[in-house]
Amino acid sequence: MRLLVLLGFLVFFSPPPQETVVEWSPQSRLTWEDFKGDPETQTDAAATTVSALSYRFQGYMQGPELIYEYHVKALFFPEKSWVRPELKDEELLLHEQLHFDITAWYAIKLKQAFDTIRPVKDPKEKIAAVYNTIRKELDSVQDRYDRETDFSRNTQEQLLWQSRVRTYLKNAYD
Repeated sequence: MRLLVLLGFLVFFSPPPQETVVEWSPQSRLTWEDFKGDPETQTDAAATTVSALSYRFQGYMQGPELIYEYHVKALFFPEKSWVRPELKDEELLLHEQLHFDITAWYAIKLKQAFDTIRPVKDPKEKIAAVYNTIRKELDSVQDRYDRETDFSRNTQEQLLWQSRVRTYLKNAYD
């Protein structure tokens, strides 16, 4: 049975320095060679994509004004992502790619949410609250994507999701 069990989103601000990650970009596409993890034995999932939002946020004074600067990324973790070799096919790879694309969509949403934070002396709580809200939305959308596409088996829904997400990303990067 072809199922995807998303391992959840790693909640941290940036990956550990020794860990290999792939940063999302409009030009890059995942290949099966990117899935380097060992398949889990406790599940009948065909593949798992592990992706996360990462951000770095800092503030500084420019004269009397407090300025915020931040960088947000969507990351894919090859060593934690895996596929069962006997179940590899193009449809499943497209499904997994779209999980990463959805993470990129929510990286854009996180940037937009950070844009709304008004400068205050100690913004840590507000930043964490905004991040947690967006991350929860992302988790919910990833789950909905799997349900509605039946883990890539519902071709019509899969095509609708691909169109919706790719249109959003294309508009964001044009």
